[in-house]
Amino acid sequence: MAEPLISLLLEQLTMVLSRKVQKEVNLVVGVKKQVNKLKSNLIDIQSVLEDAERKQVKDKAVRVWLNKLKDVCYDMDDVLDEWSTAILTWEMDEENTRSLKKMRCSFMRSPCFCLNQGVRRRDIALKIKAVTEKLDEIAKEKVMYGFELYEAADHELPRLTSTSHVDDSSVWGRDDEKKSVVSMLLAENSQEARNVDVISLVGLGGIGKTTLAQLAFKDAEVTAHFEKKIWVCVSEPFDEVRIAKLILNQLEVSTSNLDDLQSLLPKVSQSINGIRVLLVLDDVWTEDDRQWEQLKLSLTGCARGSKILVTTRNGAVAVTMGTDHLIDIGPLSDDVCRSIFNHVAFKKRSKDERERLTDIGNQIADKCKGLPLAAKVLGGLMQSKRTREEWEAVLSSELWRLDEVDQDQVEKKLFLPLLLSYYDLPSVVTGSRDMEVDGEHYFQVLAARSFFLDIKKYGREDTRFKMHDIVHDFAQYMEENECLTVDDNNLGEATIETSIERVRHLSMMLSRESSFPSSIHRSKGLRSLFIGNTSGSWLGDALPDVMKQFTCIRSLNLSESSIKEIPKEIGKLIHLRHLNLEGCRQLESLPEIMCDLCNLQSLDVSRCTFLNELPRAIVKLIKLRHLCIYDSCVAFIPKGIERLTCLRTLDWFLVCGGGENESKAANIRELRNLNHIGGSLVIRNLQGGIKDAEGANLKNKHLLCLELHFCVNHEDFILIEVLQPTSHLERLSINGYGGTILPNWMMALTRLQELQLRYCQNVEVLPPLGRLPNLESLVLFRVGVRRLDGGFVGIEEVENANINEGEIARVTAFPKLKTLQIWGLHEVEEWDGIERRVGEEDSTTTSILIMPQLCDLSIKECPLLRAIPDYVLAAPLQKLHVEGCPNLRERYMGEDWHKISHIPSIYFPRGQTPLETLCFVMTRSGPRRVLRLAQDFSHPTRLSRVSFNVKCFLCLTSLFWYPTPIGARRGEPSSGCEETSRQTNIQFVLEDAERKQVKDKAIRGWLDKLKDVCYDMDDVLDEWSTAILTWEMGVRCRDITLKIKAVSEKLDEISKEKGMYGFELYKVADHDLSRLTSTSLVDESSVCGQDDEKKIIISMLLDESSQEARDRDVISLVGLGGIGKTTLAQLAFNDAKVTAHFEKKMWVCVSEPFDGVRIAKVILEQLEVSTSNLDDLQSLLPKFSQFINGIKVLVVLDDVWTEDHRHWEQLKPSLAGCARGSRILVTTRKGAVAAMMGTDHQIDIETLSDDACWSIFNHVAFHKRSKDERERLTDIRNKIANKCKGLPLVAKVLGGLM
Repeated sequence: MAEPLISLLLEQLTMVLSRKVQKEVNLVVGVKKQVNKLKSNLIDIQSVLEDAERKQVKDKAVRVWLNKLKDVCYDMDDVLDEWSTAILTWEMDEENTRSLKKMRCSFMRSPCFCLNQGVRRRDIALKIKAVTEKLDEIAKEKVMYGFELYEAADHELPRLTSTSHVDDSSVWGRDDEKKSVVSMLLAENSQEARNVDVISLVGLGGIGKTTLAQLAFKDAEVTAHFEKKIWVCVSEPFDEVRIAKLILNQLEVSTSNLDDLQSLLPKVSQSINGIRVLLVLDDVWTEDDRQWEQLKLSLTGCARGSKILVTTRNGAVAVTMGTDHLIDIGPLSDDVCRSIFNHVAFKKRSKDERERLTDIGNQIADKCKGLPLAAKVLGGLMQSKRTREEWEAVLSSELWRLDEVDQDQVEKKLFLPLLLSYYDLPSVVTGSRDMEVDGEHYFQVLAARSFFLDIKKYGREDTRFKMHDIVHDFAQYMEENECLTVDDNNLGEATIETSIERVRHLSMMLSRESSFPSSIHRSKGLRSLFIGNTSGSWLGDALPDVMKQFTCIRSLNLSESSIKEIPKEIGKLIHLRHLNLEGCRQLESLPEIMCDLCNLQSLDVSRCTFLNELPRAIVKLIKLRHLCIYDSCVAFIPKGIERLTCLRTLDWFLVCGGGENESKAANIRELRNLNHIGGSLVIRNLQGGIKDAEGANLKNKHLLCLELHFCVNHEDFILIEVLQPTSHLERLSINGYGGTILPNWMMALTRLQELQLRYCQNVEVLPPLGRLPNLESLVLFRVGVRRLDGGFVGIEEVENANINEGEIARVTAFPKLKTLQIWGLHEVEEWDGIERRVGEEDSTTTSILIMPQLCDLSIKECPLLRAIPDYVLAAPLQKLHVEGCPNLRERYMGEDWHKISHIPSIYFPRGQTPLETLCFVMTRSGPRRVLRLAQDFSHPTRLSRVSFNVKCFLCLTSLFWYPTPIGARRGEPSSGCEETSRQTNIQFVLEDAERKQVKDKAIRGWLDKLKDVCYDMDDVLDEWSTAILTWEMGVRCRDITLKIKAVSEKLDEISKEKGMYGFELYKVADHDLSRLTSTSLVDESSVCGQDDEKKIIISMLLDESSQEARDRDVISLVGLGGIGKTTLAQLAFNDAKVTAHFEKKMWVCVSEPFDGVRIAKVILEQLEVSTSNLDDLQSLLPKFSQFINGIKVLVVLDDVWTEDHRHWEQLKPSLAGCARGSRILVTTRKGAVAAMMGTDHQIDIETLSDDACWSIFNHVAFHKRSKDERERLTDIRNKIANKCKGLPLVAKVLGGLM
C-alpha cells in the first residue's frame, strides 16, 4: 500500500519545515518552492489513492503507475530523512559547541567544516528537486486512469466477542452433507471381510471439513450407534505415538508408563476389541502409507460397523488412508453464505440497522463464492461499518473481479475477502506519539480482523500467535516484489522471478556462499536486511561492501552470526533505526563511528560474550529507545547515559565499584530521569553509595522484572531499602544480599508472580511470603535460614489470633503457588508442619489451606532436612525432585513411600556411576588427569563398566594430549590439537555431506579429497604413536613435525571448501534417515510368497527336541533390508499355534542404538509391570527375571544392529530363568550379529519369486481400481513387477507409486 508512505512523507515534510533552524532548512535558493510543490502533489495523489489501489488488481497499467509512485515515495523518504538527519546533526553540533564555551575558539568553525556543510546542503537540494520532478510526472499521469476521489472512513473498531468452543447454532448449510456423512457412519460396512470402513472428507482449506466432521460426531444417532467415539487432530507431522496415546486417553486407559508403539498399539487393540467405535482423524497431511499402516492394524479388532472419518485437503492422502467412501466438500450456496455473513456482521445491531442494511449485506455475501471462511471474514469486516454509504462502498468494490485474473489458482479465491480487509486497514493510527503503543494498536487492529489467531500471552512481554495458512499465503502474494526470502535452495529461482531492484525487505539464510550474492546488489533501495545461519567467515568479509551498497537500510539484523567486528562503513547507514547483534559471540568491539548514527532507535548486543565495552560516545544516540546488553561481557555503562531520555528498554546496569573504569562508567543515579524504562532490568555489583542508589528512583520506572545482584554479600540493609521498585513488579530476584533482613517493601508487591532469593546466606528469617496473593513461583537458593515455619507460610499471626467460640477463620497461604524450588539450605533441619489445622474445621479453630495449586516441588542439597510437611505432599503435585537429601531419600523411598507414591513423576537419583564420573572429569580436567583416569578405568575389574565409545575417546585423548616426550619440540602437541579442532569442525557437517554426495558430484569429489587426507593423517599419527612407544621421538621429531604440518595445510583447505556446499550442522547422533518402529501387528492379506519360511520358523518355535541343555533357544532371521524378515517374524508371532504354545509373548523393535534400558522397559510394559520409577538396568533386570521366571516365553528382538556382545550379555542372564521351550527370535541384516547373539538356528531369508512380487505389486497398485482398469494395465504391471527382483519392499513401494 502506498497510502502509509504518503502519509508518512507529509508528516515528515511538516515536521522538517517547522524546525527552527532556518539557515539549515532553507538550504539553497528555490528549495522552499520545490517543497511546497512536492507537498501539493502528494496531497493531490493521496485523494485518489484508494481508488487506484483497487483498480490496480485488474489493470496492469495502474499497477505499474502505483509501483512507480511507491519507488518515488521511498526515494523521497530517503531524501527527507537525510535532510532531517542533517538538521539533527547541526543541532547536536551547536549543543556541543555551547558545552565547550570555555574554550576561546570554540565558536569559530573551520572553513572546511563550513564548505562540507554547504556541499551537503546543495546535494540534498538537488535530490529534492529530482524527486519533485519525478513526482510531478506521476501526478500528471494519474489523469489518464480516471481515478475518483475516495474519502477514508473512521476505523475505530468495536471489541469483538470470541469463545473457545464451536457454537452449533452458528453453522449453516451443511445439512445435506451432514446427512450423507451420518448415513455412511450408520451404514453397514462396504466389505464383508472387514470391520472398519474409512470415510474421507476432502476439500479446500477453510471450506468447512472440520465443522462437518464435528456436526456428524455430535449427532444424537451417531452417539447412540457407537459404543465409543474418539476425536484426534492429527495435523503435521503424523506422530503415531501421540495419536495412539490420544486414542487411549479418550478410552480412559492410562498411558503414563507407555512410550512406544509396541506397548501402545496392543493396548489400543485390546481396548476396542469387539466394540463398535468411531474414530475421527482430523487434518491429515501425510502421504506415507507406512505411518498409517501400523496404526490401522491396531483397529482391525473392533466390531463390525466401526468407522474412521478422515478430513484432509489432499486427495492423495485419502488414497493413502485406504478410503472406502470419499466426499468432496463443495462450496456453500449463496443463501447459506448470507446466513453466516449476517450472523457475524449484524451481531449486536439493532432491528432498525438490520432492516436498513440487510439488502446490501445479502449482495455483499453473494460475493463470497460459497466459502464459509470468506463469509466469516467479510462479516467481521462489516462489523465496523456503521453507515449505509460505507456498506455501499464495499459492495461496489471492483476487487471481486480478481478471480478473472488468476482463475487457475483456486486457493487465491480465498484472497478476495482478505483483499477487502487488507485495503480497509487504517493506513495510519493516530493518537499516541509513543511508537510502541502505536505498534500495539496496529496489532490489535489486525487481530480484530482475524488476521491473527490463537493469541496467547506468556507474561507481559511475550505474546505468541498463529496466522492461518491462507492468510500467510495471501500476505506473500501481496508483497512478493517488496519482500523476499532467500536461502540455499531458492537463491537462483528467487532472484530471477523477483524484480530485485524493487525489493525493500530481504531475509537471507545462506550457509554455502563464500561471498555476498552479487544478484542482490541491485536492491539499492533495501530497507531491512536479515542475514541468518552464517557460520562461515564470508559475512565478515562481505559486510563493508554491503554497507556501502545498501545505504538506505533502516533495520539490520546480524544476530547469531560469526562476525568479529563491525566495519567502519557502518557510518554510511545514516538512516539506520534498528541494529540487532544478539548472540554474535565472536564480536569483540563496536566502532565509535557507530555513535554518529543519530537516528538509531534500538541496539541489541545481548549474548555477545566477547564484547567488553560499549562505545563511550553512545550517549550521542539521543533517539535510542531500546538498549539490550543482557548476558554480554560489557564491563560498565558509559557515563552520560542519563542523556538518553527516550530509553524504553535498558535491561542491564553494572554499578562500577572503582578501578580503571570508574572515570568512564555511569553512576547508578543516572537512571533517575530515565522514567520510561520498562520491561526487565538487571542491576549488578550493588555496594555502598546509598544516596546514589536512592537517586536511581526505581519506584517511578515501569519495570515488570527486576534482578538485584549485590557485591560479595554486601550487608547494607539501607541500600536494598532505597532500591524499592514499583508495586506493579511481577518478577523479582535478589542475589548475593548479605543483610539479615529482607526489605520491607517486598510484601507490598501484591502483583509479584515470581520470586528468587539466591545466595542470601545471612538471611535467617523469611518474611510471610505465603501472603503474596499472586506468587506462582518461589526459588530459595543458598539462603541462610535454619527453619521453615509458620512465619514463612504467613499463618503465624492467624495462629496467635484470638478466635471467638464458634468462629472459623479461613486462611489460604500461597494461594497461587505452582512451583517451589528449595536448593542448598544446608542448615535447615525442620520444615514445620501445620497438619492439625490444614483443611480441618471445628468450633474454635482455623481452616488453613496451604499451596492448593502446587504442582512442582524440587529440593536439592538440603542434607539435614528430615521431612516434608504433609500439607505439601497433600497438594496436587505432579513432579517431585529430591537430590542430595539423604534423610529424605531414606524416609520417602522407605517407610513413607505411601505419602508420595501418588505423585506421577518422582525423581530420587542415586550416586554417580564410574562412567558418569569419568565423563564429568573429562569435561572439566586437563589431559594428564584424563590419562591417569584412563589407566585407572582400564583395570580389568573396571573395564566392563566403561562403554566402548569412551575407550575409543580415551585412545584419541592419549594420542593427541600425550605428555611431551623427551626430545619433542615445544608446541608440537598443539598441532595435534589443531587437527582435532579441524576434524571436529568437519565432523559436524559430515553427516549432511555423506547424504548430499549421492546427488552432487562436486560434494563427492570433496569427500574423496577428505578421505585421502584422512588416510595420510592416519599414517602420520600412527608413525607418531610408534615413535612415542619406541622412544625414538628425538630422532624422528622433525620429520613427523613436517608431515603433520603438510597434512594440517591440506585439511585446512578442505575445511575452507566445505563452506561452498551449504552443509548443515549435524551432531554425531543425528540421522535424517528416519527408522520406522515396527510392531507385532501385520496385515496377513498383503503378504505373499513366504509360506514355506513361515512354516519353518513356526516349527522351530514349537520344537521341544533341542532343549536338553538349555531352557531357551535363539533363532535368527538374516537377510537384506526390505527382504521381509520383520514380516515373517510378525506372521510367526501372530500364529495361533505359537500364541497357544507360549504363556507370554513380547515384541521389541531394537533398532540402533541398542538401548538396554529401553528394551527392558518395553518388555516389562508388555508384561504389565510398572516401570515409572525404574531408570537403570540394575533395577529393571531383576524385575524382568522375576516376572518370566518359570514360564514359557517368546521374545522377538526385531532389527538388531549391534555387534558388541557386552550389550547383549547384560540382558541375556535375565532370560535364564524362563521355562524350557522359551525362544528368542532375532531379525538382523548381519550374520555377525546373529553369531554375537549366540544363535542356535539361523535362517537366511531369500528373495521372493517373480509371481509373489507380482501379487504384492497388484495388491497395492490396484487397490480399489475397477475391473476395466485392471485389464487395461495388466501387460504393463507385469513388466513393472518384474523389476522388483524378488524384494517385497520394492514391490510394495512401486505399487504405492503407481
